[in-house]
Amino acid sequence: SDGKKSLYTYKDTCVFKKHFLIEASPGYLEDMINKRYYLSDSKTTVAWFQGYKSQLKSIYADCPEIASKKVKDVIFNSPGFLAIAKAYNDCTDTQPGYEFRLEKTKVALGPVAGVNSSSLQLKGSSIDGIAFGGSSSFDVGFYLNLIAPHTERHWSFYNELLYTGYRFGSGSFRYGNIDDAHAEIKASYIKWSTALRFEYPFHRAVPFLTAGFANAF
Repeated sequence: SDGKKSLYTYKDTCVFKKHFLIEASPGYLEDMINKRYYLSDSKTTVAWFQGYKSQLKSIYADCPEIASKKVKDVIFNSPGFLAIAKAYNDCTDTQPGYEFRLEKTKVALGPVAGVNSSSLQLKGSSIDGIAFGGSSSFDVGFYLNLIAPHTERHWSFYNELLYTGYRFGSGSFRYGNIDDAHAEIKASYIKWSTALRFEYPFHRAVPFLTAGFANAF
């Protein structure tokens, strides 16, 4: 949030900690303090030193409505700091030059349909040599794609539920005393797959890579 007193955030990749910094005065960024500590030597009880609330009271002292009432309810996360920064801008009638907006996970749901073509070959003393024809059938199902926020729609968790059926018929063969025997094998299954997907639009195409696992029953 870029306004009279700008709010910045960055993530320390070494300790995976998110920092919130406010430009309390021109050229000076104040890091908000929120530290965990143990209440006893046994380290079984944890408390938090919420120093950022005192910092916010001092930084926003020129807006008593915020300093006296709203600071105490601020939670140490992006929505909390964004809300109080916006409230301060409203209080001081400041228009932000840039306002970061939190994105939510986007959900895409739809049908899936296609055609599969399969072949079958069985081996064994009693069935060796029996020729089965190919099988062609329709696949039907649906997909659920959970698009991760703040990734420009590149990363998502892709889930798919698909029904597939097969039907294989054999030619004529001899089986025991039967000279003109025929066999038919039918099968169907439901497959559920889930994968991490990366896609990158290129001109009018959207190529993608996926990695995940699947279960069939």
